[in-house]
Order: sequence, then structure tokens, then C-alpha cells
Amino acid sequence: MRNMIINILKVLMGLKSIAISHTFPRLHNRKEEYMNTYTVEFRIEGSSLIPSNITKILELTPSQTENIGESINPKRKNNALWSYNGIFSEENFTEQKWETLEEGLLYILEKLQPKANIIQNKLNIYKRYLWCGHFQESFSGGPKFSPELLKKLAEFNTELILSNYCSD
Repeated sequence: MRNMIINILKVLMGLKSIAISHTFPRLHNRKEEYMNTYTVEFRIEGSSLIPSNITKILELTPSQTENIGESINPKRKNNALWSYNGIFSEENFTEQKWETLEEGLLYILEKLQPKANIIQNKLNIYKRYLWCGHFQESFSGGPKFSPELLKKLAEFNTELILSNYCSD
């Protein structure tokens, strides 16, 4: 297709050769039209979990808590949930959205690093994971991970879940 368009342009413009250094303008502008955003939360869940106890143990303000039976997610209806995004406070009820997943993950890992031993040793009876929401308007692009981030994720030693959501 690209070669056909180049040949048509050569004929129309009377050129012997034509060089296209990038993509076609419509494709080049696609980055401006479509934007990916990300949310990042550290989550702990379990059937014996009491969210207020996790708050006391970690001395962190959760962004979300659910007691057993409160979740609208059928996979979690028998579990309680404690979730932390590093931003939420009594004064700030908004959810942080990141332009890159790496930026969000590095931010939350930095916030959780002082609590890593507690998370690994005292809370290991619960399911612990980093939940990442990827909100996109098209199926182009996606997250990239630097070696620095991959190393920090490995050191934090928890599962990472990436949930993709596409909107029109």
C-alpha cells in the first residue's frame, strides 16, 4: 500500500524518486489524537483480611477498602480489599492518572519501599499485587518498562496485574 501511494505521488508530481522519512501525516498525528493513561495501586486482599488492621500495620492511608461482601467484582466477593495509590488522602479524593505506566509504578514503589519488609514478612498470608489500569482510546501504543523499573519490580517481589480498558 505504501509503495503504491509513493508511485502515485511520483506520477502526479512528475518526480523520479520520493523519500518519505516518517509515517503519513494521518498516522503521525495519531499520537496527538489518542492518549493512554494509567492508574497504579498496590492491593492486598484475603478472606481473613481486615482493612483497618492493614492501615494500622502499614501506617498508610488507603485509597480504597472493601470488607467481605462489599465488592462489586464477583472474583473478590469472598475477600476483603485494602488498596493504596500513594495519592489519596482525606483532602484529596481524586484518582491519580499517569501518562506513562513506568512513572506511576516508580512513584508507588518509592512510597512503598520503606514498608517493603513489613509487606513481605507480615502480610505474606494475603494476596498482594500491583494493579495497573491501562486506559486507551485505540489499540496503539502501550506501556514500556526500563531496566531500572524491572529491577525495582523484581526487588519488590509481588505480582503485577495489567488491566486494559478501551473507550470510544
